[in-house]
Amino acid sequence: MWDIIGDDEKTMPTDPKEKKKREIKEGKAMYVLFVIVEDEFLYRIKNYKMPSDAWVILETLFTKKNEDKLHQLENELMSIRDKMIRQYFIKVKSLHDKIQKIGAESAISEARMCPIVIRGFDPKYSGLVTATQG
Repeated sequence: MWDIIGDDEKTMPTDPKEKKKREIKEGKAMYVLFVIVEDEFLYRIKNYKMPSDAWVILETLFTKKNEDKLHQLENELMSIRDKMIRQYFIKVKSLHDKIQKIGAESAISEARMCPIVIRGFDPKYSGLVTATQG
């Protein structure tokens, strides 16, 4: 299937047998996409004949959803305030794991994560914050 979806060459073979083989492969690839894509997204690809075109639409759609989800999780991460440090770290870890699941390129680096965590500490832990910023 990937040889059809990832095929940048849009020209059809001139040989009738090869052309028929390619059309069959494209039809099968489109069938697989229609079967695995959830109903709510089918309307976005139903008019495409080429699987590579349908794939580009789906890829764009889900990349945008991931970016939106990433921004939501980052905002949630930066707004955590909890007086109990154990619960605070559990919430931070949970959100960090959700961000990691979105994708490796979306992950927050350790260097960026440290200031986020420190800013969220309750004021009673100011001594710990001072010591870590050293």
